[in-house]
Amino acid sequence: ANVTIIKNLTKRLIETVDCGMWNSWSTKDDVVKDGIRNGIILGKKLKVRSEERSTKFNRLRSGKIDKRMIANAGFGVEAIFEKIESFAYNPGIIHISIDNSGSMNGSRFEKAQTTAVAIAKACSMIETLDCVISYRSTAYFGSDTYHGDRDCKPVVLIAYDSRIHSMIQIKTMLPYIDTASLTPEGLCFDAIMKDIVDASRGKDSYFVNMCDGCPYYNEYYGNCAWEHTKKQVKKMRFEGIKVISYFITGSDGGSDRDMNAFKTMYGKDSQFVDTNKIADVARTMNNKFLETA
Repeated sequence: ANVTIIKNLTKRLIETVDCGMWNSWSTKDDVVKDGIRNGIILGKKLKVRSEERSTKFNRLRSGKIDKRMIANAGFGVEAIFEKIESFAYNPGIIHISIDNSGSMNGSRFEKAQTTAVAIAKACSMIETLDCVISYRSTAYFGSDTYHGDRDCKPVVLIAYDSRIHSMIQIKTMLPYIDTASLTPEGLCFDAIMKDIVDASRGKDSYFVNMCDGCPYYNEYYGNCAWEHTKKQVKKMRFEGIKVISYFITGSDGGSDRDMNAFKTMYGKDSQFVDTNKIADVARTMNNKFLETA
């Protein structure tokens, strides 16, 4: 299936194009403000990524003299040297992909929005760490939007990219984004794969997914869709992109079928944590930053 990619969200686009991925009135300002507040906390907790780490090795036979060992020199103790090795992270980029299909409507979408904004704000506090936020669903393009004869197709909306936007983009544009229709998960991943891989060259790259379960779009559903999405995730890992996938729950907690689909698609990178608890988000992200393979 052809996937439409919208590479920038502007006020003019919102006012002139009606496709279901956004509305023309801002209704989610509080959600974005909560995300920014949480992001300040998250930025302080993601110290693993922002700080250069140093490790001291002592009792060595060469290097810089360890002053504490000088008193032992000449008494058969030769290992009186120390060495400090420093480690700094490469520049990095985090691509956040949010499912904004109809089933995410309400508390699920608000939770995903708050978490995404928090991560973007945290990234803005960490030098050399960029962040992209995209949304995926199906949307209609055409004049008759109410009687079924719509050109409904998978869409990826890239709403924020810290390489070209400031945080003002998040504050002014993200409140307009709304839930739309169906869930073409792997199809959308496939469509933006080249952009994600190209942006990752020479960088530590992370793909953060947020969704509530099963892909579904026309004939794209069930095991076929699960395996196709799994294949796209595997491609990212092969390119050295580290994946974190958060299962977003509503008041119902999520069905067993949805959870099974989620585990099939994301495997070891599946996370079943409450993303409203910023300490849990920080812990899972720090663990991912520390992964070496």
